[in-house]
Amino acid sequence: MVIAAFLVLAAFGSACSQNALEFTIGECVNLPDGTQISDYETVDCGEAHDAEVYALPQHPDGAEAAFPGQSVLEEFADERCKQDFEAYVGIEYNQSTIYSTALTPSQESWDGAEDREIVCLLVGEPLEDSSGFAQLTGSKEGSGE
Repeated sequence: MVIAAFLVLAAFGSACSQNALEFTIGECVNLPDGTQISDYETVDCGEAHDAEVYALPQHPDGAEAAFPGQSVLEEFADERCKQDFEAYVGIEYNQSTIYSTALTPSQESWDGAEDREIVCLLVGEPLEDSSGFAQLTGSKEGSGE
């Protein structure tokens, strides 16, 4: 199973929502529509949700490094997130019924906020119309699904 859907993480959130830079491993979230994410809603994992945060790897480039480009960040995110998948879910990615996607820094957050964090997300299967992913219910940590 290969899924290569990536969302871009914007630098700043709104006053009444979580800042996109404050994700926590194990939290379940609902994300706004679109490809640029600047805020999100945290929900109880027992409720239907868009995604579950399972890893927060940092891109190794330092604060002074130029933005490497979206495709480079997506490749890094895909590799790193899949490395962390089995430890969180309890099964190899290629054997799982759960999919993975990632939020990567935008050029704005890379340059302005020195954002290097990748947000690895567990998601349901892709929707037939390619508009997103099916929602999940319950935490997938250690589920072996």
